Amino acid sequence: MQRKFAWIGAALLTLTLTACDDKTESAPAPAPPSPSSSSPVSPTAPPSSSESPTPTPATKDNGPDSSKEGGIARYTKYLHAVGAQDLDVVCEIAGPAAKKAEKDGFGPCKSTMTMMFGMISAKQKEALRTATIDTAAVKTVSATQIQIPAKAVKASVKFAENELGTQTLKFEGGDWFIYDM
Repeated sequence: MQRKFAWIGAALLTLTLTACDDKTESAPAPAPPSPSSSSPVSPTAPPSSSESPTPTPATKDNGPDSSKEGGIARYTKYLHAVGAQDLDVVCEIAGPAAKKAEKDGFGPCKSTMTMMFGMISAKQKEALRTATIDTAAVKTVSATQIQIPAKAVKASVKFAENELGTQTLKFEGGDWFIYDM
């Protein structure tokens, strides 16, 4: 069952992310301070460089940060949004990956993510809402790209590589986005 979740979850995450990219093409509006944001955000393209300095991350971070730590904070926000089933945040952060998945035949982000949410247990969702990332386990690929393996996710439930996979995030257009799942 876990393997099924991992494969389907990864596929759905990818599909969801792809679908999220089709919603809007404009620069995202700053998210409210909670991960259950209901304001629409651009899932298709990263925000333009003309984005205001107000943060998209809903943490104490001072807005988009191009450092490795900024990418980790952004991925943490994504995990918390998955746990909270916040489609707007999930599809916004994973927009570029979702776009790729949609091109591969997966449906819109919000549809596929809704299906994926149904495959995650309540215990796993709860764990994701408070998950943190072990910075030492994050690989810096370049100044604007990092990879976060499942083993870096620290939560009350252990997640295997076949469940979360290794996520590639890129800093582009003023913020971090998931590009590869």
